[in-house]
Amino acid sequence: MGRHASGENNYRVAKGPFIAVLVVIVLVAAVFAWVNLRKSNDSSIDADRARCTKGDLTLVVTADPAAVGSAQKLVQDYGESNPVVRDFCVRPQITVAGSQEVVNALADSDGAEAGEGAPEDPAADDSAADEASAGIMTPGVWIPADISFVDQAKNSDKVKVNNPKTWLPPIASGVAFTTNRADQLNNATWEELAGLRVAAPGGSDAALSAVISARLGGGPDVARERADLGEVYTSNTLLTMLGQNVADFDGVAATQPMLQMAGEGLKLVSPADAPQLHAPVVTFGSGGKIDENTARAAEDFRNFAADHGADGEAAESTFGPEVAENFGVLSQIQTDSFALPPALEQPDAQQPATTVGSALLLADTSEGVDVGALSAALTGAIDAAPGGRYGLWTFAPEVNRLAELPAPDDEANNGADAVKGSLAELPAGGEAQFWSALIDAYQAARDTYSPDKPNRLVVLTSGRDASGADAAESVERIKELISPDRPVTIEVIVLPDGDSSIPELQEVANMTTGSLRIAADYGDGLASQLAAAIGTE
Repeated sequence: MGRHASGENNYRVAKGPFIAVLVVIVLVAAVFAWVNLRKSNDSSIDADRARCTKGDLTLVVTADPAAVGSAQKLVQDYGESNPVVRDFCVRPQITVAGSQEVVNALADSDGAEAGEGAPEDPAADDSAADEASAGIMTPGVWIPADISFVDQAKNSDKVKVNNPKTWLPPIASGVAFTTNRADQLNNATWEELAGLRVAAPGGSDAALSAVISARLGGGPDVARERADLGEVYTSNTLLTMLGQNVADFDGVAATQPMLQMAGEGLKLVSPADAPQLHAPVVTFGSGGKIDENTARAAEDFRNFAADHGADGEAAESTFGPEVAENFGVLSQIQTDSFALPPALEQPDAQQPATTVGSALLLADTSEGVDVGALSAALTGAIDAAPGGRYGLWTFAPEVNRLAELPAPDDEANNGADAVKGSLAELPAGGEAQFWSALIDAYQAARDTYSPDKPNRLVVLTSGRDASGADAAESVERIKELISPDRPVTIEVIVLPDGDSSIPELQEVANMTTGSLRIAADYGDGLASQLAAAIGTE
């Protein structure tokens, strides 16, 4: 019987081989694209470096705690744009300081640190503000909580304060509560919130707390009572206490950017007439404390900010008479950014370890780190605790496993000699591959866990990372590696001039019962933090 035409092709392609061919084609194309993209990226990086004939220039951007969440994204984006100014590669670094503390630092006759009292309040005692401002350096870019602080800073004869041309987007403020409590208070008025125990800390947080207490009412005496609810703790610590359900207060004065940095579990309650903060991006003219290169880099950052969401001028100050009166009281309170309440303290977090144990040292040797001083400090720390068990990795320009932790049952070898030998010839320079190294090092410390002694991963970092890894995803990966049967504590030490404001650094320390420490310098400052992290004998 003859074949009838059906309108369909009378041939077929076997699906298995066809799909296999497609997979091969896709893989080859992907590899080709990746190689070319990497070459392109490498060429771009090399081109940027070629333009930096004068090396690196650190640009310090200092923001009020109420605004630092908004400022941090700008600083990160600016750094990732590989800015070059006057043949310098600009390396932006964000720090946190109260608005008045920076005013005091700018007015200080010694040049870089400390200053005097609170806003112009004749009854204010300047001694507390003097101590609070000690150690605050003059920034290249300043982001205070309100324009009124800029007007004060212009009274300084040490720096030329430029008129602000750019403002951050308006910052929503209110009171932070746990998510469930916030949902219950969603339509609450300021009068209703005033009946709750709201912590509104002073010190570096005084600007925001003065604004919120003015809305809650009660005058400066009640504002002081709200500050006392927070004891000596900063807003960052108080929000952590609130989120971990160890607070004896109901809420904390906060802004939306502060909650974005604090993590999940908290929500801002902002009544309909909640004030908004208008934070200017302030630069300085060259001369005195500000050199010409820093001034030019600051202008470049300001222009970048204006093109990336920070634009528009605020009409007036948020600081009315009632706010200023509250601020005169709150700014005199001393808070401690390193203090933790007993409920949040962890073993070995604040004092030198009572027991020296196993320590895998993960060190940043990237560009900008004083590798010689770092090596000397680590050698001294090991000499002070010879009974420990040691390994050493670095992560610039790539991950280098210089000295692995000895096997747990190898009692004849504690690794100290191998580590000190490697410290004498540390690799230096290149870009930090931080997050990828941290994950691998944590897994190595866990896999070589030594029973019956503390096991620690001691991280020394500038905060910089060029690995391309997502910080939040890296934190989640480390969470997956945590083993109750093989507990390893992460002790983070931020090196001098490093960025300690990265929230994920604090998070990896907290979730492993460790701590985040800041080394003030490469001498005694770093030595004391290493002693606290490793222990002494």
